[in-house]
Amino acid sequence: MAVQADRGQAHISRGLAMQEAGDWKAALVHFRQAARMDPQHASTYLLMGNALGRLGEWAEAVETYRSAVALDPRYADAYNNLGIALVKAGMDREAIAAYSKAIEIDPRHANAYFNMGKLSARLNELQTAVALFDMALIYNPNHAYAYHERGAAQEKLGQLERAAVSYRWSMQLDPTRTVRENLASLLALIGDPAGVEQLEQLVRETPEDAESHWNLGIALLLHGRLKEGWKEFEWRTEIPRFRKQHYRFEQPRWQGEPLAGKTILLFGEQGHGDTLQFLRYIPLVAERGGRIVLDVPPLLTRLLQGFPGVAACVGLDDAKPEFSTYTSLMSLPYLLGAEAIPPPVAPVILDRAGAGPVLSEKLKVGLSWAGSPKNKRDRLRSIPLAAWNLLARMEGVEFTSLQMGPKSTGGEDSRHLFEFVEDCADLPDFAELAAVVARLDLVITVDTAVAHLAGTLGKPVWILLPNTVDWRWGLRGDSSDWYPSARLFRQTKPGEWGDVLASVGRELETMKRTRPH
Repeated sequence: MAVQADRGQAHISRGLAMQEAGDWKAALVHFRQAARMDPQHASTYLLMGNALGRLGEWAEAVETYRSAVALDPRYADAYNNLGIALVKAGMDREAIAAYSKAIEIDPRHANAYFNMGKLSARLNELQTAVALFDMALIYNPNHAYAYHERGAAQEKLGQLERAAVSYRWSMQLDPTRTVRENLASLLALIGDPAGVEQLEQLVRETPEDAESHWNLGIALLLHGRLKEGWKEFEWRTEIPRFRKQHYRFEQPRWQGEPLAGKTILLFGEQGHGDTLQFLRYIPLVAERGGRIVLDVPPLLTRLLQGFPGVAACVGLDDAKPEFSTYTSLMSLPYLLGAEAIPPPVAPVILDRAGAGPVLSEKLKVGLSWAGSPKNKRDRLRSIPLAAWNLLARMEGVEFTSLQMGPKSTGGEDSRHLFEFVEDCADLPDFAELAAVVARLDLVITVDTAVAHLAGTLGKPVWILLPNTVDWRWGLRGDSSDWYPSARLFRQTKPGEWGDVLASVGRELETMKRTRPH
């Protein structure tokens, strides 16, 4: 047995040497040989699991780590690594149990706290993630990645100042490009010009990095530097997650040249609101002499069938008519060299009985309190309907729910607070929604497509913005260059909507008193 153990140890030594050289396949061969010769050492299975993980064999790594903890039930490192393998194998809840076991065995295990924090953040349990990163940093104050991941979670929670502190600590310990870029983008979001300068420096360092250009573009647009911003914003077409929608046609992409009667396909990218926002540039394309086909999300096709200057409108998944060239609506400001923002151009509203404002003693107000849950910023921008109860108690106001679709309302448990005179949950598309909006005196909405619809129609619209503001609303002020009929109500404390809604309530009372009857 001693000879076998010695041979096993020799294989461990050779495996560690191969591991050091980066040859994980050879390392795994030696670790397996060691386990065959001396199968009672949990540490050997830990080494095997690590090699399997490096080779992407996560299912086998899970079983190997389980062998390690079966041999040594107090092996905290093996439980931690088992958690990592379980995450890679798509077994998130089992991974949390493994991390928890590692912490139970060793309450000072910084990496177990860190790894469970990363998983919690991915599961959108952000408060839990921050608390776990805090624990990791208590036991390892030099854990640069824990500072960085804590900053990312704090940023998603809207805790921008705290996130900046976390990123700065990570920078001091390990100034990677990722943390430099994240800190610079965050500073720009806060309104610090130094953030834009740092993003410009990152672009100079790696001029072919599309993500860096795009991050700079977002920051420049947020800071009102539109001409420079549109140029950098174009780099999104080189980013893999955007590339599919930008390179899906055989025809050449339009570069802004005269069209001389050619048919150009203009497609909407990203969301419904983005499409509505950039419709205003279509007449400028028409001036270049082209025949325009509009390619938009299906819920917008009926609304935009008769849009000025458009020959045809189809859905994104529909068959396309013949065309010679194409581009995205969101690329038009750059391609057209537009320095100023044109006024919105309203689509033709359905000829529907009752369309248009109707005189009434009561103020007719439409509400939209939630965006799509699929949007990564939805946690920040949507407001639970229960928080709107101050408005619900107002006399002299008729409220309409502008939330389309039963899955997007986000307020089923609180609808009893409002006596909605009309509910748009079952409307089929934005054409019908536009007809409802046309009959209102005012729209009050979070930052979602309803804001863009109302603004495009020229309807008075109050837009409630989180403190992590989207680039199109600028850094400050209560007016919008995009929508003259809009008024912006800005959140000042992360996650706190009470002051915002109280301000909306006061302004609504004023509007009631001063409106003509």
